[in-house]
Amino acid sequence: MPPKNQEDSNEEQLQPFLRLGKYLPEDFIKVAEELLFLVREYGIKKTPLPHTTKEQYLNFVAHVHDGWKQAQRLIAVHLTDALNRRDKAHNNTKEQHRLRDKNGQRMARFEVCRIDVEITVLRRMLDVILWTVFSCEHSTLQRLVVVGGKHNLSIKNIEDAMPTADDINEDPHVIALCTDMLSLVHIGDVLVINRREGMVSFVELKAGKKNYDISKAAEFSVLSGCGFFEFFATAEFNQTDIKHFERAKRQMKRNQTIIETINNEGGNDHNTGAKVHINTTKDAPKMWSETIMNCYEQLSETRKWAIATIDKCVHVGVYNDAGSSLKCNA
Repeated sequence: MPPKNQEDSNEEQLQPFLRLGKYLPEDFIKVAEELLFLVREYGIKKTPLPHTTKEQYLNFVAHVHDGWKQAQRLIAVHLTDALNRRDKAHNNTKEQHRLRDKNGQRMARFEVCRIDVEITVLRRMLDVILWTVFSCEHSTLQRLVVVGGKHNLSIKNIEDAMPTADDINEDPHVIALCTDMLSLVHIGDVLVINRREGMVSFVELKAGKKNYDISKAAEFSVLSGCGFFEFFATAEFNQTDIKHFERAKRQMKRNQTIIETINNEGGNDHNTGAKVHINTTKDAPKMWSETIMNCYEQLSETRKWAIATIDKCVHVGVYNDAGSSLKCNA
């Protein structure tokens, strides 16, 4: 709990956060730093300010997208590696349990947790791109979440989606994100944002000819609204195929509802059916630079850390390791 009076006994009531970074490999820290640059700075450093014309703005967008696309490819590579290592770590946990090695079990569980932190950091890096694309508008981002939806992060899904994303990303004004690598999107396999046209769409990937054909038939049925087509298209389907077709139709209708709501800045909520209106905010996202700098100014030769509380719910800590580098945790 934060202290009742932030000014009273701050030293006594707050302790330094657990420094997760100290448990991560140095090479991973370097990857995280590279990703931060690609996500936050690459496009800005490539483009002179200000952007007073549409052409200048689109040029800026192209450079920003370039950094994001490099970041996504790097994240895909390291997520794949981390998922491989996590599978091996889980197997080692079972082996240590079989051997009844208490210390081995503890170290094996620690390794699983450490790799989970790596995976979380990588996915959150990609989340930053998603939040930036939608200008941190919660009302838009909430459209991408399905009640009861699940994330399907796996090596296979990454390998299936990345080639499609890379093909789409050949367009400098389009950014395609693999949804399974994100942590808050339950719709589609690839999320596509066209900045030139201001449009959002989803790509569904289907493996196998029969799976693809049924999905395309369901898509046409929803888009056309033709009952005759559905009658003849499903005439020779067995019960399994019909269930697949109906499931694909529900998925297509849901995706269509979400896309129309986002692109039209209003429509029906796919979870509740309620009418929603997306109000585009003109306000810049709230920043807490002053709070962080106030913590920084408290550091000294004897005081190596300082913590502040934002909105009575988020603790922000600033640290000075041996007086050589500044680090911030939240």
